[in-house]
Amino acid sequence: MTGVVKMPRTYDATRRQEQAQENRARVLGAARARFLADGYTATTIPGVARERIQAEHDPQKKLRMYSEYFVQGAQRAVAVELLARDAASGDPTAAAVWDQIQQQRLTAMSQFARHLHTGGHLPAGTAVEEARDVLWTFTSPELWELLVIQRGWTPARYGHWLASMLYAALLTPQPQRI
Repeated sequence: MTGVVKMPRTYDATRRQEQAQENRARVLGAARARFLADGYTATTIPGVARERIQAEHDPQKKLRMYSEYFVQGAQRAVAVELLARDAASGDPTAAAVWDQIQQQRLTAMSQFARHLHTGGHLPAGTAVEEARDVLWTFTSPELWELLVIQRGWTPARYGHWLASMLYAALLTPQPQRI
């Protein structure tokens, strides 16, 4: 034995603290803009989050932020969505609610896909409709049900996986289809 003692490495959290401050500043800036434009009572957390995501220039950060936003909402909403889905086969009122949920989600994914396309974030040849369908599929309550509810994934794990799947499906040039 040489008698050499390794000193524990110290953790430098400076960069993480800077990122947290930058993130807070972006949130506050987006909230301020929403308050000024819409007033206090009309300003919502989802509205502020959407504005933050739209303001981000880096497409990977944009999709990571979107994934985090999705996971926060899914933890509250997916149970209700699945109840509507399950009740839809035997109840016309529930079927109408389920159809409305699906249509609203499709509309939101269409808007996000157009935003990605307009920002030049999609690879050449990727149609807005394809991006919409990818987003719509990966944000389905059924996928959340399979991985989080049935397989026991944590919401954080799902969020990381979702971000990586969206990067691969939307930011990576895809091979030509036959």
